[in-house]
Amino acid sequence: VNPDFDYVVAKSSTTGELFVLAEALAANVLGELEIEYTIVGRLKGVDLEGVVCRHPYIDRESPVVCAEYVTAEDGTGCVHIAPGHGQDDHVVGKKYDLPVLMPVDEKGVFTKEAGQFAGMKTDDANKAIVELMQSLGTLLKLKFVKHSYPHCWRCKSPVIFRATPQW
Repeated sequence: VNPDFDYVVAKSSTTGELFVLAEALAANVLGELEIEYTIVGRLKGVDLEGVVCRHPYIDRESPVVCAEYVTAEDGTGCVHIAPGHGQDDHVVGKKYDLPVLMPVDEKGVFTKEAGQFAGMKTDDANKAIVELMQSLGTLLKLKFVKHSYPHCWRCKSPVIFRATPQW
C-alpha cells in the first residue's frame, strides 16, 4: 500500500465481507463489482503496515508492506509485490526482509516451488490459476489490462525478471 494514501474499510451490504481499498478508488472498484457497501473505517496506508493477509491460492501468509510507487491511477490502491521479479519489488522486499521466491526457471517454466503449476509455462498457467481462484472464491473479477512490459529487442518476446545468484 502507499503509506500516505487514505484507505477505507468497506462492508458489503449483502455478504458482510470487508474490503480495504484506497479511498480515491473505492467507489469505482466496488461499483464495477456491483457491491453495495457502507464505509465502516478509515485509515492511512502506513497503519496497514504489518497486517497479515492470506495468499489467494497458496497456503501462505503475506504481510502488508508500504511502497511509495503504489498509485491511485486505477485498481484498488493495494498491489502485490514479487521480490524475485523486479527491481522495485526487490528493494521493498529487502527493506521488509521478505523471502525472494523464484518459482520460474530460465525458460519461463514454473519450478516445483510453484506447486501444482510446476512444469507449466507462465503464460499457460494463467488460465489454470484463474480457474483455481474462481473455484476457491478468491477472484472477484477477471479483467484484462494491457500495459507496457519490456520485450527482448531481438525476438520481441516478453521479458520475465528473475532474481538469480550473481558473482
